[in-house]
Amino acid sequence: MVALDARRGRGREARFASTQALDIPLDADLAATLAQEIACNRETADQPGTVAAAVGVDPRRWALTRILLSDREPEGFERGTSYEVLHLARPLLDSLPAAGAR
Repeated sequence: MVALDARRGRGREARFASTQALDIPLDADLAATLAQEIACNRETADQPGTVAAAVGVDPRRWALTRILLSDREPEGFERGTSYEVLHLARPLLDSLPAAGAR
């Protein structure tokens, strides 16, 4: 997987982790699709309760992968999978750009 964007949110403790995979249509405008996903990730990172948000491309499956760490049960990841976080190792979390940073 290739990371497109990763942002630190204002949430403090990751209680839930969610993943969502979205197929990229073969006829999609790739530049526009990736730009839209980066913008969506930045909006997600800026939502209350978000600890971190990331989006990447899986070139083997030709799919986008969204990842959300949140201090509350996620909404909007209906097609994804959510997990309860028991422990989160955080060695590089503070090095991510903050939500809203360019």
